[in-house]
Amino acid sequence: VKIITGKFFKWVVGNGLKLQAEPDEAVLKISGIDADMTGFKRDVEALFNIYANSKYSDYHKKDWFHDKAAEAFKTAFLGGDCLCVLRIDEYGPNIQVIDGQQVSSPFDEKGKGENNTICHGIEMDKAGRHIAFWISVGGDTSTIEHKRILAENSNGNLMAWMVYGNKERIDHHRGIPVIASILEKISKLDRYVEASVTKAEQTANVVYAFEHDDSSTGENILTQQLSSKKGSGETEETAFEKNGRTAAMLRQSTSGTVMNLTPGSKLTSLANSGETSFNEFFRAIFVGLCASVDIPEEVALQKYEQNYSSSRAAINGWEHIVEIYRQKFSKKSYEPFYRVWLEYQILTQKVQAPGFLEAQASGDFMAVEAYFNARFTGKKMPHIDPLKEAKAIRSLLGDDTTALISFEQAAEAMGSGDWMSNYKKHLEELKLVPKEPIDDTGKNNQQKPPMVTKPKK
Repeated sequence: VKIITGKFFKWVVGNGLKLQAEPDEAVLKISGIDADMTGFKRDVEALFNIYANSKYSDYHKKDWFHDKAAEAFKTAFLGGDCLCVLRIDEYGPNIQVIDGQQVSSPFDEKGKGENNTICHGIEMDKAGRHIAFWISVGGDTSTIEHKRILAENSNGNLMAWMVYGNKERIDHHRGIPVIASILEKISKLDRYVEASVTKAEQTANVVYAFEHDDSSTGENILTQQLSSKKGSGETEETAFEKNGRTAAMLRQSTSGTVMNLTPGSKLTSLANSGETSFNEFFRAIFVGLCASVDIPEEVALQKYEQNYSSSRAAINGWEHIVEIYRQKFSKKSYEPFYRVWLEYQILTQKVQAPGFLEAQASGDFMAVEAYFNARFTGKKMPHIDPLKEAKAIRSLLGDDTTALISFEQAAEAMGSGDWMSNYKKHLEELKLVPKEPIDDTGKNNQQKPPMVTKPKK
């Protein structure tokens, strides 16, 4: 499970997703808002990057938003679901992640809304919309209490929501772990591994065995050695005791011991047949486990043993799966937090958004949604042959015809960070490069050539 889930957590979320603010200017113009969004995008992305990496984005002021988002993804992936709660203080919105096991129905339904129902700790109206969540508080079951957390605030912003691992039925309001389908198989595989190790240990304790054919007398090869260690005053030993002494002598034997075998007998070593077939059996089961949770075995094991095309196909398939999980998860974690954060920045006049407050007051939700439009991107999969990938992206930039991607998209595809920041650093570095090449003659080292004087007449 650690092998499989570790790759999921590191690639889907990792150290956090990057905000790409993309307000829909066409929709804003339809609503009568005609403004240049270049400054808006720059300011929003810069502020969000700083705030999401600060402790003020965490409810407990110990972590940061990206870390809490990764924690929510892990909890939902392994546990089925979790509850994300937003609160606003003097610094802005902050997030708290609550384990799904804390979301439970109260013993009585006092405090719920009229005509609402509570199902597994989730309060819903007649339309099935989530109205509130009931959280159990208190460590002792005899004194346990429940706290009601509203799903939306007075402005209609989402302040508490569930993040799911999987939902198998439409009318289910709680999730199940993504790894639920492989848990039983993994437990059986663990028992197989333990049994194989135990058998190998027991076989290793029995080093040798004596085999006798039809012509053998059945004589014990070590009888003379055993009898030599028996004193005159000792009593007769039973067969069980003699066998025990024989086994002890075999364990104490060294590589230099030479044995004189009786006629018709031979000394053979024991081997565990399961040791040779263990890898094939384990690998076959592991491939099925990986496929059931949408991850290629090459990526899970980080072993690309096939040719370039096969390995690249596995990476491309995994990258497509990662993008699907990212889009799904960003809609359930990053986007609700970003919406509340952006509205807070606009209300506090940190960000200038012409027409936003007017559209919100007039109920023009299309213009408001156009301002909230954004993408959240993460790290790209590493390339097996970086030169081939760089040439492919260079061709997309329009070396021959019109460009198919922007410089920012190219930097994102190569996983080389933010293009604008990289370009600014490039311009600064150019200032440090000498304009003229430095040679060994000393011309560029401020050394003047020797003066030549004409001889006097």
